[in-house]
Amino acid sequence: MLPFVRMFDYGNIIEVNNIKKSVVSYTLEMFLMQDGTVYAHGEDSNYNAGLSTKFVSLGAVQQITTEVDDLWLGSFSVVIKGDKIYGSGSTYAFTNSNTFQQGYTDWAVYFTGIDVTQIKKMLCGYTAFILMKDGTLYGRGWNRSGSLGLGHKNYVSAWTVLDTNVDNIFGGYLGDTLFKIKNDGTVYGSGSNNSFQVKATSGDATTFVPLFDDISYDIKCSFVSGVGFVMITSDNKIYATGTTFAGSGAHSKVFDVGFTIGDMSNIYHPDSLDYSTSVVFLINADTNKLIATGHTPFTGSSSSSLPYFTAFQEFNFTSFNSNTRYSGSLYWNTFYEGNNVWMNGYNPKNTGGKNFSLCSIPLDTIITKQIDLPF
Repeated sequence: MLPFVRMFDYGNIIEVNNIKKSVVSYTLEMFLMQDGTVYAHGEDSNYNAGLSTKFVSLGAVQQITTEVDDLWLGSFSVVIKGDKIYGSGSTYAFTNSNTFQQGYTDWAVYFTGIDVTQIKKMLCGYTAFILMKDGTLYGRGWNRSGSLGLGHKNYVSAWTVLDTNVDNIFGGYLGDTLFKIKNDGTVYGSGSNNSFQVKATSGDATTFVPLFDDISYDIKCSFVSGVGFVMITSDNKIYATGTTFAGSGAHSKVFDVGFTIGDMSNIYHPDSLDYSTSVVFLINADTNKLIATGHTPFTGSSSSSLPYFTAFQEFNFTSFNSNTRYSGSLYWNTFYEGNNVWMNGYNPKNTGGKNFSLCSIPLDTIITKQIDLPF
C-alpha cells in the first residue's frame, strides 16, 4: 500500500474561459459554453451526442442545444437545465437492456429521488455513479465487475447510496472501475482489476479497497488515465496504479520526478473524467513549461515512447499558460482558453481518413490552433 493524503490543494481556478468545460468519450467531444450553449464534434454511434440521429461532424463543430447548466458524457450523456435533467444514448444503467434513447429527452423517471440541481459530478457508464455536492455517492446499473462496491456483481435497478463524505470520483466509459477520494484524503477503488489498477492480487474488487493507507502529503491533483489511477502530491511525488504506469504485473509505484510540479488544477481539473493512456502532462514549475511523458508522437517531437514519469519531453505549445485547460481522448489532445482552442492528435491517415479536429486543418503531431469556430 502507498500513502494516501489528508488535504487537497487544487489551486485557485480562475474562470477566464468562455468555454466552461469540455467532456470527451472516445471519438466524441462536447463543449459547454458559459452562456449554456453546447457544441460537439467527432462522431458517435450510440446517440450520446443528444441528437435523434447518429452524430457525425468531422472537421467542424455543430451546435447541439442551449440553456444548459451542466453536462456529463460517457456511454450516455445528460444535460441539466434548471431543475430538469435530459439524457440521450445508452439506457443500460436504467433499463438493464441494450437500448438507446435517440435524442435528449426528459429523464426524470431515471433520477427519482435525486435532486439534479445538487449533482457535483456524474460518471455516465453502463454502471453509473452520481456524486452530490454534500458528498453522498450514489450508483446503479450493470455492475458486471462489482464497481458499485456492494459485495456482488448483480445488476442494481435503483440509485443506491454507496458512501458519504466523498470529495471526488473517477472512472471510465463503461463504469467497470471506480476510484473515490474521501474528504479525509483516503483513496479507494472497486470493480475491474484487469490491469492491477485496484489491488495487487488478481480478480475484481466487489468491495471498496484502500489504495493508499498512510496519511502523509497533500493532493495537488488526481485523475484516471485509461486503466490507472494517478495522484500528484505536494512533495512532488507521483503515486500511480495499474500496469500501464507501474510496469508489467505491478499494482502501484511511486515516482520522484526530480523537479517542482506546478499548479495542475486546469490540466487535470477536478471535473475531469477519464483521459487517454497515450500521454500524461505535467507542468514543470522550475521552467514554467508543459512537459509530457508516455507516447510522445502526441508531443510532435518523437516517434518513440518515453517511460511514464521517468523521462519527459517539453511539449511544443508556446501559447500555454496557467489558465489553459486540457481535455484528452484516445485520439487527440484539446487545450482551450477563452474562445481559443488548440489540438493535436492522430492524422486522418491513422484514423481511416477521418479528421477529428474542430476545423478543416487535419490533426497531426504538431499542435495547431483551431480556426473558423462558431464561438
